[in-house]
Amino acid sequence: VPALKALASRAEIAPRTVLVVDDDEQILTAMGYLLKGWGHEPLVARTLDDALACVAASGRPPELALVDMHLDNGETGVQVIEALRARLGTSLRVAIVTGDTSPSVLATIRAAGVTGLHKPVDQQTLIRFIDDAA
Repeated sequence: VPALKALASRAEIAPRTVLVVDDDEQILTAMGYLLKGWGHEPLVARTLDDALACVAASGRPPELALVDMHLDNGETGVQVIEALRARLGTSLRVAIVTGDTSPSVLATIRAAGVTGLHKPVDQQTLIRFIDDAA
């Protein structure tokens, strides 16, 4: 029943604007539905440029970002994070989401000073990440 308690306590959590950057359209769609279902406002983007344009067009900057490590055209999640933090400030809470658990990727995530979440990310882990931004 811990899962039910965690979901029930979500009513006490303020809605957040969450940027999701992933090159997989199915992941973007699923994350958008999931976040909306939890009462949050998802912003979704496939590339670094899309992410910056999405943030600029949004009336509200994201409080959190979930960024895939490996994007199309050789872009990385770290590049997206650096650009977002340059635009929005370093207080933006970010997680790099990846299925790549190679030592070099894990070291890159640690060096970037962000949370690493491994695909597939279970709902409880995602809920904790979002709720910890309170």
